[in-house]
Amino acid sequence: MNATRLILLVGVLLGTSASVYGQNPKWKIQDQTVAEWAKQLRSMDADERLEAVSVLRFAGVHATVALAPLIVCLQDEDARIRRNAAVAIGRIGPKAKSAVPGLTKLLGDSEPVVRNNALQALGRIGPSAKSATSALAPLFEDSTELLRVRAMETLLLIDPSQKRAAIERLQAYLGNEINDTEIRLEAVLILSRHDVAAAKAGQPLLAAAWETSENLQKVRIAVAWCRIDPTQTMRMLPIMEKMIENIEESERARIEAISALHQLAPKRLPDVTGQLVEWSKSGTDAVRLAAMETLWQISPKAAQTAGIP
Repeated sequence: MNATRLILLVGVLLGTSASVYGQNPKWKIQDQTVAEWAKQLRSMDADERLEAVSVLRFAGVHATVALAPLIVCLQDEDARIRRNAAVAIGRIGPKAKSAVPGLTKLLGDSEPVVRNNALQALGRIGPSAKSATSALAPLFEDSTELLRVRAMETLLLIDPSQKRAAIERLQAYLGNEINDTEIRLEAVLILSRHDVAAAKAGQPLLAAAWETSENLQKVRIAVAWCRIDPTQTMRMLPIMEKMIENIEESERARIEAISALHQLAPKRLPDVTGQLVEWSKSGTDAVRLAAMETLWQISPKAAQTAGIP
């Protein structure tokens, strides 16, 4: 798997919810307030802008105070700054409506990771980003095939009136064996989140992928499979529980297993809030972001108490 595809796959696992408490310009992250990081976004030094935008990805809705300079960063010459600005804006959620024109422009960016992050950010903003609908059309034929199906999910999230058209496009991937198996699997996973009946035809793909996938991907497959066929739930629960308890398992897989168990059988989920708080403050960027969003998913009170944005 090449580096670009790996980044794209990691991106989709970061969840779709923004934190629910109010913004605070004095909220500190890495010894500076978000207002101070917002000021640094205006630096003439690209490295300083990159540092600030990278930090603000972890600020959640608090980054609202930095929204104006983040929007400017969407036009930065440095692709790393553009793609991180899109992530930071996406984590603000619907309050980032004013960023929609800038994100829409990024859908035509030369870098696939930038296009991917723009798609995700628009999806997180939701129906308030409906004005981007027409700009999604070229991505249905994107040179990066994974982005084609991602664009269809963004369409589902920002313009519900287009649901039938998007579902039909995704279904077409399932029956076309010319398409990359990984892309067909992604189509099934998306369908399972939006139209279970339409996803049923993808069960053979899930079964085949289950046998060959690494554990992180298996978690995604398990959740989709149980949505499509609830009789699979009792088979999957012990697997998720074992994965959560296995300290030799990757942190990313354990976090995704926590999220999966919460979705499938929340009463069977042990108290993992302390572990999620710890992961949210250490580890790789992907681990920190996933832990933050999973903690908000399972216990908003614990997330707020711990100061997790």
